[in-house]
Amino acid sequence: MYLSKIFFVLFLTFNFYGCEVNDPESGFEPAPIQPFLDVEYPVWSPDGSQILYTDYGYYGVTRDFQNYVEHLDSAGVYVINSDGSNRRKIYNFGFAEWNPSGEQVLLVDNYRILQAEFDGISIDTSTIEQLIFEGANVRPEWSPNGKYIMYAQVDCSEDHICGLWLFDLQKETKFMISKGQADATWYADSKHILFAKNINNEAFFYSYDIEKKTSQQIYTNEHKVYNLSLSPNNDLLLFDSGPMGGGRYIYKLDLYTNELTKLTERASEMPDWSPDGTKIVYVSGGIWVMNSDGSNKTNIKPLPFID
Repeated sequence: MYLSKIFFVLFLTFNFYGCEVNDPESGFEPAPIQPFLDVEYPVWSPDGSQILYTDYGYYGVTRDFQNYVEHLDSAGVYVINSDGSNRRKIYNFGFAEWNPSGEQVLLVDNYRILQAEFDGISIDTSTIEQLIFEGANVRPEWSPNGKYIMYAQVDCSEDHICGLWLFDLQKETKFMISKGQADATWYADSKHILFAKNINNEAFFYSYDIEKKTSQQIYTNEHKVYNLSLSPNNDLLLFDSGPMGGGRYIYKLDLYTNELTKLTERASEMPDWSPDGTKIVYVSGGIWVMNSDGSNKTNIKPLPFID
């Protein structure tokens, strides 16, 4: 599964996505280019009925993907039912992540990690509080037991150390897991974290033990990887990856056999497992949902095309 308003502008500048048409399953034909970026970071609710995501507020995109109409007032964090119905805005900026109970969300606003009460319909703005005060922080993710928050500190200035960090909600203390850029995901036991570091054109995967504060390398991928998501049974790892200069696609790695399966032929990013491990939500020009084996791809939030 990187988000403030400034981050949005920078990311948009370098990540415009292209089109792919006529895939046997989805009605589109694959092309070796990235999809148009109109949404980011879809994540399932704990009960699997809803999906949180970030929307950039595009009112319409021309079918040649060369022009678009912005409606920045509509940009923000949205919730949509898993079948694509009942789409509604819940916050004006940033990124959001459900806590394991589904009663709270983490928000990122201007590199600040916030916590707020959420009833599945709207955020109680009177409950918003900042959790972590030092540095510039993005991509928070609650541990499955709700005791920790993992996040990326992206301020690499003299007074801060950028890297992957862990915040203990009970002790209100934090410590660094890995220095430098890394993508990460939780194991179901909340005692281990799986993270990947991109070095040159390769990706190196590690399992990190929170109690021992030690890591062990478990896999190497021939291309860089992003947006890790571990299945509920800890056996299958999703990520997006691709060669330098090409599009990124979603892959599934069996952590027991090291078998790697490409799930999308259409450029795709930011996969997330459903709580029961049967579905995957991802971004590929709009929001899509597919079965765990890559079948039955369904576009639940299409691109807003204009002619």
